[in-house]
Amino acid sequence: MGTRCRLTGLIQLGLLVFVPGCDSARVQPQPNPPSNAVAMDIDPALAKLLELQVDDKTLVDFVNSLEALAKKQDWEEVFAERKKRSFFAWEEARAVSIQTGQIQYVVVLLKSWTHTIPGDDTQLVILLDNQGNFLDQLDCKINARLSRMHFGQFHTVISTKPEPDGAQLVIRLDGESVRGNFAHYISHGGGQAGFYWGHDKLPEDQPTKWDRNGLCRIAIADGKFRVLFPGERDKEQPPIVPPLRP
Repeated sequence: MGTRCRLTGLIQLGLLVFVPGCDSARVQPQPNPPSNAVAMDIDPALAKLLELQVDDKTLVDFVNSLEALAKKQDWEEVFAERKKRSFFAWEEARAVSIQTGQIQYVVVLLKSWTHTIPGDDTQLVILLDNQGNFLDQLDCKINARLSRMHFGQFHTVISTKPEPDGAQLVIRLDGESVRGNFAHYISHGGGQAGFYWGHDKLPEDQPTKWDRNGLCRIAIADGKFRVLFPGERDKEQPPIVPPLRP
């Protein structure tokens, strides 16, 4: 008969484990693989971006390293254009590794705003391959009043695994209901689409479709971003306000 391993601590918890031919002292729990694991063949400069914990002190280092990577991989013109449109530079940044099938991508998230109210608050997502080559970009813009004067948190959520509709990234405004005489704008593939919110007559305790789904739901397919939501049918027309009589 095999040797029975006695695991006293587990027995006290009501669990009994038998491991043939081993000593219980050698049984160690296996650590869970990190959700942001870096592939062995990833570009070293890109790996450093993934490892960097960005805060107010390291934000400049992150942006400088990203700029150097863009120059190395010949997409510095794309980066320069985005940098020029970031108004007073970016205030938040991070890089996240995302696996799609057998392919590893890196998504760079950058946030900026106009520092004026009314003005714009922008979430930018850039898609890179594991060598730091540019593949795609998308940005979502809202009225800065919602996130700078009100209590809204404008951010991009990365799913640890694809959601039921396949979304891997969701740009959201949390902290207050997404409704009223506002709109958000999504730029992707050389075009921009605006989505009016409305829902003014909806009960306050009933979430809008923007509350439930987020402002933009994104999947990665064939090396590009694919916008799953919203689509053409989600567009609503703002109310027509009659001109004032003289």
